[in-house]
Amino acid sequence: KMDVQLEKMVNEERILFNLHGEGLGILIGKHGQTLDALQYLTNLAANKNFRHHYFVLLDVEDYRQRRRQTLESLAHRLADKVKRTGEEIRLEPMSAGDRRMIHLALQNDGAVSTESDGEAPYRCVVIRAKQ
Repeated sequence: KMDVQLEKMVNEERILFNLHGEGLGILIGKHGQTLDALQYLTNLAANKNFRHHYFVLLDVEDYRQRRRQTLESLAHRLADKVKRTGEEIRLEPMSAGDRRMIHLALQNDGAVSTESDGEAPYRCVVIRAKQ
């Protein structure tokens, strides 16, 4: 049994459900994979019978914000290493959403470039020094 409190926020494009409670880590899974799967299924169910398409975003204890901060910090640390060494860095395979956060974190850094490489599920971000 899980004791869950649900916080809902709605705007024109999306509905955010943030779940709060003890022991909800099981809903997040490794690197948010379970949470992403639950969100996908929720979107399928929520938009099946509605004319207006809402994007449903699921979050647990603000996990997505913490994950974004972790990925941005990682991106900046690795970009600094690329600048020091001149060698490219290939990150571990990650979801499209996580790769996007890395690209966005470094898009205004004039000294490095990023690109996604490989095929899903092994697609990853490569950070290179600009010539």
